Amino acid sequence: MAFDIRPFIHPLDAKAMAAMKAVPGFDLVTDAFLKFYDEKLLHVENMATRVRLGPRQLPQIHKLLQEVCLDMEMEEPELYLENGRSDAMSLGDKRPFIVLQSGLISCLSMQEIRSVLACMCAHILCGHNRYETMATMMIGAGSGILGLASAIVKPVYWATMAWLRCGGFTADRIDAYITGSPDVVISKLMKMKGGIIYNHENVDLNPEAYLDQARAFQEELSLSKIQTWTQKWIAKDLSNPFPAIRCLELKKWWNEAGRTLASGSPKARREYSW
Repeated sequence: MAFDIRPFIHPLDAKAMAAMKAVPGFDLVTDAFLKFYDEKLLHVENMATRVRLGPRQLPQIHKLLQEVCLDMEMEEPELYLENGRSDAMSLGDKRPFIVLQSGLISCLSMQEIRSVLACMCAHILCGHNRYETMATMMIGAGSGILGLASAIVKPVYWATMAWLRCGGFTADRIDAYITGSPDVVISKLMKMKGGIIYNHENVDLNPEAYLDQARAFQEELSLSKIQTWTQKWIAKDLSNPFPAIRCLELKKWWNEAGRTLASGSPKARREYSW
């Protein structure tokens, strides 16, 4: 039985998907992308410039991916490591893959790395990676490769990025369900964006203080339309929502519905040794 993503879909995700597909030229751009896009190029880049993880290469990290894929009832995507600070991405279509930056291995616990992998796999299950690949090629290669006028490409690109941001809320929900708690997800996001302080005793990031920060941010946005539009302009090229808002949305959903769903989650059925 395949993993059912429907209970986790955020309302903004569904709304943004409908808006994206209603943009004039969306079908034209998608058809052009599928016509000219060669997924082998991404595979060649991965094999040439990144380190593929597996049973003989960082097996402890690869094992976490195997656990996540088992729990999510999905085929295992390729997993790569690249030099970088603390980010991750999932791209590809018929041959999806995940890339972890080396900074993640340094600053996250094994439980938090598993959460990163769960989030990336959730994006793959939801089909986000296909459109993120398309959007990445749009902005990277421009309209020349697609053979389309910029006036057509840009609205499609912005609508796609808006949907991906909303899809991030859905991926976070699945991540928390598979992980068994929103606290690990929130801790992971804080470290990915704020880093972690080494060589200091009793120095920890405070999730509750971060949630208060997110509430203060939302309150400021509600006071001014200018601030709201500024926030939208800053976010227009992002493929994920602002991390503070992600944490706040996830905590709200968990308290309203997620906790009940998670009572039957894989994490509730079995424990892992980190």
